[in-house]
Amino acid sequence: MKKSIARKGQVTLFIIIGVVLLVLAILFYSFSGSFSSNSTKSLAVIESLEQASDAVESCLDDMVEEKFYFLGENGGYVSEQRSDSSFGISNDLPSNEDMEEELIDYFLRYAGSCAEVLDGTSFSVSEKSFNVVVSLGEDVNIEIESIGSVDSGESNSMALSSVSKQYDIDFEELQKIVAEFYNEEHGVQVEEYEGYVSNVFFDEEYTEMLLELYHVDTGFVFKITKVLS
Repeated sequence: MKKSIARKGQVTLFIIIGVVLLVLAILFYSFSGSFSSNSTKSLAVIESLEQASDAVESCLDDMVEEKFYFLGENGGYVSEQRSDSSFGISNDLPSNEDMEEELIDYFLRYAGSCAEVLDGTSFSVSEKSFNVVVSLGEDVNIEIESIGSVDSGESNSMALSSVSKQYDIDFEELQKIVAEFYNEEHGVQVEEYEGYVSNVFFDEEYTEMLLELYHVDTGFVFKITKVLS
């Protein structure tokens, strides 16, 4: 009787192990098939010069959007700043001109990396020198001139278009609001500004505060910290 029970237990154990292995095999096949099909699909959509150009220009468009919003989240800087702030954001308030230079330098350095979206295709980018124009005034204008042309393996090419984005944000007004907070000597008067929502946070020791200025229409957020005396 004991041997019979032991054998039944062994059979049950083997069945369980077999089921687990089968499930793992199915999951592995499903995921690997999914990744393979997605990879094939991403390469398959770039079959012409027009599609290749669109892919590069879309990358540039996304880069401008991402870095402009990151500028606000990072206290007016695109590059990572060393900061002792408990909020991880610099206490230095840059001018509009400084922020323009931050964006220009970044795009001049990294715009060419969008050529990598064509890796694995029959297309490539022939890069050329280009200019970047950034204006943070009564509204925001960012333009990256054509970085070159897309070439195919058949000696055909297509010039890439400039990428231009505009945002209806009055940066001069935003700078005044932020400067008012930054230069306030005795705490901060949290006010409601038309088109903005402001929030103030303090660290646990109450030695530093963070201002978040949210632009309602665009979702742009500017953050700046200040050490309390």
